[in-house]
Amino acid sequence: MTTNNRRILIVDDEPLTRKSLYEILKFQGYKVATSSDGEEACRMIEESSPDIVISDLKMPKIDGLDLLKRIKTTHPDTAVILMTAYGSIENAVSAMREGAFDYITKPIIDNEIKIIIQRVFEQKKILEENKLLKKQLSESSRKSFHDLFGSNHKMQRIY
Repeated sequence: MTTNNRRILIVDDEPLTRKSLYEILKFQGYKVATSSDGEEACRMIEESSPDIVISDLKMPKIDGLDLLKRIKTTHPDTAVILMTAYGSIENAVSAMREGAFDYITKPIIDNEIKIIIQRVFEQKKILEENKLLKKQLSESSRKSFHDLFGSNHKMQRIY
């Protein structure tokens, strides 16, 4: 799968985490942007509509959970991965209920984030294929039975 047109936004108030993730993902071939807070991230999301947002949970101004809610309202197809140094089951459950794709704890392990991102894009591909197949099926299903005759109610349903 080519990664050159896949956009990822990293949102974290810690410069070291932002830089580290940026380097890892840029090396993988993704188009990566960074933001230091949720407010700036909202503006960037409106401008560039990233495929994935990787956000810290605890940040000034707009925290990761509020950012997640906003993204799911305005850009429901954008996958959100939340990360935190203060992992708890309650936070993870809240994040998943609000629509987070995944919830990971810091420090971030390179291979772990790569695998999660790969899963996001695989799921997006499956959903796109599913939409296309449904569209093709709905357009062609009745046409393929145009030569069949019958007035029986049950046969009409089958056609």
